[in-house]
Amino acid sequence: MKSLLILFIFSTLSVTAQKTENAQKIFLENLAVLEKVSNDENESIDLNTLYEARSFLLKTTGIKYELEKDFDMPIFPPKEILKAWRDWYDKNSDKLYWDKKTKSVKARQG
Repeated sequence: MKSLLILFIFSTLSVTAQKTENAQKIFLENLAVLEKVSNDENESIDLNTLYEARSFLLKTTGIKYELEKDFDMPIFPPKEILKAWRDWYDKNSDKLYWDKKTKSVKARQG
């Protein structure tokens, strides 16, 4: 019975770790899109990908910046915001997880 409980706990922790790792990977992929554009490495990045990455980071981190003008397409975030998003990830990557209900990456509070 004790070994069954240990196996259950181990498998639960393993699944949780995998969900966190996948959420971290998704976060870093979105951040990389914007960092590549910032570093002029954007040969194949289209505007939809840029818009989605920007929206993802705004929503996930809660770190926003003031837009110069209101456009449908994204205005590229300043380098300070890219750094703030990177710093947020460094401090909060362990809080990221995949939410099955919303089918999106979220961050645990606290």
